[in-house]
Amino acid sequence: MSGLRLLAPIAVQALCEELVAQFEEVNGVPVSMSCLLNPEVPERLREGDTPDLVLTSPADMEALIAADLVSRDMHRPFGRLSLALGRSCEMTDPLRTVPELRDFLRDAREIAYTEGGVSGPEFLAALEELGLTEELGDRLHPMGAGEPARAAAAGKVDLAAAPLPVILSTVGLNPVAILPRTLGTDADISMSLTLPGQDRDAAHDLLNHFSNEESDPLLKEHGVARFSFD
Repeated sequence: MSGLRLLAPIAVQALCEELVAQFEEVNGVPVSMSCLLNPEVPERLREGDTPDLVLTSPADMEALIAADLVSRDMHRPFGRLSLALGRSCEMTDPLRTVPELRDFLRDAREIAYTEGGVSGPEFLAALEELGLTEELGDRLHPMGAGEPARAAAAGKVDLAAAPLPVILSTVGLNPVAILPRTLGTDADISMSLTLPGQDRDAAHDLLNHFSNEESDPLLKEHGVARFSFD
């Protein structure tokens, strides 16, 4: 049987790798996976790529549906990601309230964030909401995709601002703060089949595997929560 192709945001790469491994073991269908910054995912489809299963933000997915690039009927929620701060330290109970977060950031040294993608702008917007943009200005370090977490794990910067799944999947890095949802930094990811792949049974099986509630414990382990469309 021919293989399938998956296109997903880097933020959920480690989780998708485990879900794909489970699927391959049960179904015997190989799945190749490409991961990009989230804004690059819909752009790849507009350039003509036709993976079988696509994960991206619901807003981007609606635009892809309107462009007849993915299936509306197969559009399903995947998971909600919190934005977090990671540090190379022992595991602790992460801070979760706005007052705790504000005090914690004021004491931080270098803070790395992803310049492109979604998490970087969300983090900068949160700092503006917290009234810390000017105070922390010279301690903020924009980096490329995946670099903030690696830099923090290596001790090159004090903190990395990144989606919680990225921090949890980075060896040597632990979450020390999770930004409250009231700051508007949570990011939802939905999924659908591209139109060329929507009639393929194996692609349907892969979509069903990613949305199966039996996978919920694995999502939780990676810091991803299920959500539903309003």
